[in-house]
Amino acid sequence: VHSLTHFRLLRNAPARAHGDRLVSFANPASKSGPLPGAEDEARRIGGLFPEGKRLLLSGLEATETRAREVGIFEGARLVHFACHGSFDPASRLGARLLLAPDDREDGSLTAEEMQALRIPADLVILSACRTGEGLASRGEGPGTLGRIVHLAGAPSTLVSLWRIDDRATADLVLAF
Repeated sequence: VHSLTHFRLLRNAPARAHGDRLVSFANPASKSGPLPGAEDEARRIGGLFPEGKRLLLSGLEATETRAREVGIFEGARLVHFACHGSFDPASRLGARLLLAPDDREDGSLTAEEMQALRIPADLVILSACRTGEGLASRGEGPGTLGRIVHLAGAPSTLVSLWRIDDRATADLVLAF
């Protein structure tokens, strides 16, 4: 766990119903360029779930608006983001996922915006660069996207501490 506060929240959390769905945002049409390995990663993970139990959003469909949609993650066992990520150390919660923009949102899903999400999945994979980086807060540990996802309801996350190659990461995530 990231901090004692986080430990207390997890320990006192009510029993969870386990979901059986996959929700995946992969290779969004962002300003940072395509990630063909990310889309392959999502398709391969999707193959582990039966038809009708997977929601694979890619390209122009993988928008920040969809990620912020109320209830999109309900019933999910696995939530998967395979996209660009960035970290700005000048900001307290400077980590973000870069999704596709649309007429409602700019496509930059910040840590602050993620705090409002409810993600009750068993596992969230943040397959993007630097999703495990964050600035330490006194007594609370680092403010990473992984921590935000924990606070949004997911007991387990997979994050990266460095820049990652989208093709190599596909193999790693599927093996995991």
